[in-house]
Amino acid sequence: MCQRSPVVPCESCPNTNCRNNESIKKGKLSKPETGPVQPDTEIVETDYCLEDMLDVRGLLEAYSLVYNRYVEAEYIPENTCGIRISGFELLPDSETFTVRNSAHFIVSTATLVCDNESGLPLDTVFPEEANSLRRKGRRLAEGTMFANNPIAGRVESAEANLILLSATLRKCAEEEIDTYLVVVNPKHALFWEQFVGFKRLSSDRACSHVKGNPGILFGIDVPNAMDPKSKIAKLIESVDKRFITRSCVNDKSLVISHLIRFLLKSDPRTILEIPKNLFRSIVTQFDDEECDLPHTGIHEAADNGEAATETELDRIGLNCGVS
Repeated sequence: MCQRSPVVPCESCPNTNCRNNESIKKGKLSKPETGPVQPDTEIVETDYCLEDMLDVRGLLEAYSLVYNRYVEAEYIPENTCGIRISGFELLPDSETFTVRNSAHFIVSTATLVCDNESGLPLDTVFPEEANSLRRKGRRLAEGTMFANNPIAGRVESAEANLILLSATLRKCAEEEIDTYLVVVNPKHALFWEQFVGFKRLSSDRACSHVKGNPGILFGIDVPNAMDPKSKIAKLIESVDKRFITRSCVNDKSLVISHLIRFLLKSDPRTILEIPKNLFRSIVTQFDDEECDLPHTGIHEAADNGEAATETELDRIGLNCGVS
């Protein structure tokens, strides 16, 4: 995390975890150097950098890529902010990942949402299937907001997708998730079912969150997937030495707080469209005064039709952004 800013890294940041640090070499990415290189120190060159614990700019880049690809595919309408946010990705147990190539642009992104009191994004379309798994005592997580950069080639995108699968599966294992779920457009079913070994859990169904486009629910047993002998584990192993991992910040709740404030100033409707109960779950992570956001003030302002004005944002204490 940059010492000059809690959320936005700078190019001269001495922290080697900062994604703008000069340790990113031209043509290849090198593991960060923490001091003079000793003769017996091995510098491992890789093709990709997996980023988690993203700062505000990283999240905006990821959600902008999702927005552009979803608009292009006619999954969502255009908005003035140019990013895609449902609210679930802002929850404390959710994690957004990006994979950058040696040129340092995002090749792919995905978000993992762990089951919580607000449920999962897929509950709006597949509630019976999800509840059936919950009744069996299985802890669930959903991979969502997948997007590939059209600038990337097919091989690069495929490798980045495997890296994202590796990252999200490992996150599932850390959170003791039993079943990893995804909702997939039928045109991508072949990849998930035959290539990586997810099981089809439903027929195709119209999905309201993507303008009625069809989706199929797929799932995989996480402990089985983490078995080194499994099909997906062998695929992941093929890319495991091709990337390094960087965490961009230490305090994720502070980043989410700044992101919400930034969006409320630039395009309040992006936040105001998040359901009230989900938003209340989001703000429970803000314990520190610096992170505090009102639980109901935002939506009360929205109900009054005043939240888009700076006067109203001032009234609820949210007229600030990220410089």
